[in-house]
Amino acid sequence: MMSIHLYNDILKTIRAQSRIRECQNALEMKYPTISPLTLGSILNSHVQKKMKGSYYKYNTPKKAAEYYERFLKSVESKDAPGILLRIADECEISPVLIARVILEGYIKDYQEKELQKYSNTKNIEKEGKTQKETVVPAQNNAVMRSEINRLLRDTSVIENRELSYEVYLCNIHDDQYGPMPDVIKQYEMYLTKKNTDIFTIYVYNF
Repeated sequence: MMSIHLYNDILKTIRAQSRIRECQNALEMKYPTISPLTLGSILNSHVQKKMKGSYYKYNTPKKAAEYYERFLKSVESKDAPGILLRIADECEISPVLIARVILEGYIKDYQEKELQKYSNTKNIEKEGKTQKETVVPAQNNAVMRSEINRLLRDTSVIENRELSYEVYLCNIHDDQYGPMPDVIKQYEMYLTKKNTDIFTIYVYNF
């Protein structure tokens, strides 16, 4: 059983890390005799609590627009790939969570452009013809979350090529949030069930 002293030392190490995405490797190097799963569990618990206390500051429509605009300026300036990762490090927030914020800005910007594009097609008579009405539906919070999740799971459907790659980088460099940890957890559950089944068969046959 882990001592409270060791547990507190691990937490101290976690807090000393400036980049959440590099924390797991740092822990495994410092505590080689402790299971990576145990270290990951402690790290995950800490990160979850930290994100709950800080994510709300960034998860607003205003911040989403600001960070998306910042991303666009970085692309225009031809900054090196990893723009979102650097923003996440700066904000001390999970890469996938900052990707969520910027994806919301991207979706809303896209929607506004579509509304502007088709604003003159609604019941306008031109040259004796009534153009077909085109409506881009407003997105409520539930629909927005669903769309963001869809784009996170499959970054290839993001039309902005640079943003698509940036979100992909966030996915593979974030072992706390997003699709990758979920896949790992599902695989771990599968292995656990598989091992249990094998053990059951062995005991039964024995």
